[in-house]
Amino acid sequence: MPTYLFGLLLFVYPEYYRPLNSEQVTYIILRLSIVTLFLPALSISILKFTGYIGSVHLEKRSERLMPYLFTSLYYGVLIYIFYQGMSFRPFLILMLSMGSLILVLALFNFRIKVSAHAASLTGVLGILWGIKLNDPELSMLYPVVAVIMTIGIVMSARLQLNAHRPLEIYLGAILGFIVCFCGVFFFI
Repeated sequence: MPTYLFGLLLFVYPEYYRPLNSEQVTYIILRLSIVTLFLPALSISILKFTGYIGSVHLEKRSERLMPYLFTSLYYGVLIYIFYQGMSFRPFLILMLSMGSLILVLALFNFRIKVSAHAASLTGVLGILWGIKLNDPELSMLYPVVAVIMTIGIVMSARLQLNAHRPLEIYLGAILGFIVCFCGVFFFI
C-alpha cells in the first residue's frame, strides 16, 4: 500500500515532494516497492514452502502473526534507513503510521482475525484525510472518492469470498483509519 500511496501523492499532490528532486523521489518509490511488496511476498512464499503456513491467503488467524512480524521488521528497517539518510519528515510520518498499523494488526491478531485489506485501504483514506485537514487548500476530492470506491469493492469482495466475517472487516477498517489518520493529522 505505501508504494501506491506515494505514487498517488506524486500524481495528485506533487508539492508534497517539493524538497526532494526527481531522483530522490524515484529512489524512495523503488525502495518502497522492494520493502513493502517484494520482501513480504518473498517471506510469505518462504513460510509456505517451509510449511509454516498452509496457504498464501493466510486464512487462519494463527498463520498471520509471523508475516505481520516480518513486515513490521521490514518497515522498521526502511524507516531507520530513511531516517538516517534524509530529513523529509512527512515521509517518515507516513511510514511510521503504516508501520504502526501493521503492529496494531499483529496485536489484534492474538484475539481476532482482522482484515488487513480493509485496514490498509482505510489507512490510505485516513492518510489522505489527515493531509487534507493539514492543508485545506488541497483538492483531494477525486483521490478520496476513488479510495472510498476501492474500499467498498475490496471489503465486499472479502465478504463475498468468505475470507472474513463483517466484524473482522469493520474492525480492520476502523483500526486502519484511526491509526493512519492520527499519525498524519497530529504529527505532520
